[in-house]
Parts: sequence; structure tokens; C-alpha cells
Amino acid sequence: MLSQGIWARVAAAIAPHVSPEQLARLRAAHGVYAAAMQRLNEQRAALTAQAVAFQHGGAAAVAAVPPLSLSGEPLLEQLHLADAIELNMMRNRTAAIVHGWSMLRALGPTAAAALCVAAWPMFPLLRAVVAHLLLAEAA
Repeated sequence: MLSQGIWARVAAAIAPHVSPEQLARLRAAHGVYAAAMQRLNEQRAALTAQAVAFQHGGAAAVAAVPPLSLSGEPLLEQLHLADAIELNMMRNRTAAIVHGWSMLRALGPTAAAALCVAAWPMFPLLRAVVAHLLLAEAA
């Protein structure tokens, strides 16, 4: 497992290539991402609670549905819950992808190139590098 120190070193290496305007854009993108992730995590917690409740009370009702039958309210509830969990996970992944793209755009080509060189031979973990940049700026 990699030490988190690598991303602090990468952030320090690219810091001279990042302008105050770029830092402001990174801070804004990180704020939008953090808010989106908080909402998704709250939704996931509610879905998890529903799944646990269903496991304890609804599993017997689903078991009572005849095999190969797609009818029955408990089965439909379970399918809707599974769809909601899958949608939440897709939104989570989409938020991470959009956040990564927005951070690269905020960095610009020079800082992005410095990022790739500083992180070599690893693929940079942008969220960690940006977090270190923002922490260094706040200090």
C-alpha cells in the first residue's frame, strides 16, 4: 500500500505551477464534490437502513412468492430498493469522474503536465493531491 506522503510530495512539486485563480477553482470544485458526496452518502445510509429492515422483515415475504413469479409486493419492493442502490452507486461514480475532470481543467495544461511528471510512475490520485494543495494554501 502506498504511503499518503507521496501525494503530499506531488502536491508540493506542482504547487509552483498552480496560480491563485486555479486554487480558487480547485476549492470551488472540491466544495461542489464534497456537497454531492454528502448527499449521496446520506441517501446510501437511508437505503442501507431500508435493506437491513427488509432483510429482517421482508425476506420471508419474498420467500413466500412462488418460484419464477415476478409478482408480489415484497418482491417489487426488493427490486425497487436494488434499483435505488444501483442508481446511488452510479451517481457516486459519475460525481467522482466529473470531479476528476473538473480538477484537471482547473489545473490547466502546465500544472497537469507537472502533476503527471511528479506522480510518475503512478497514476495521480487527484483528490488527494488537490486536498494537499488546499491544505497547504490554508496553512
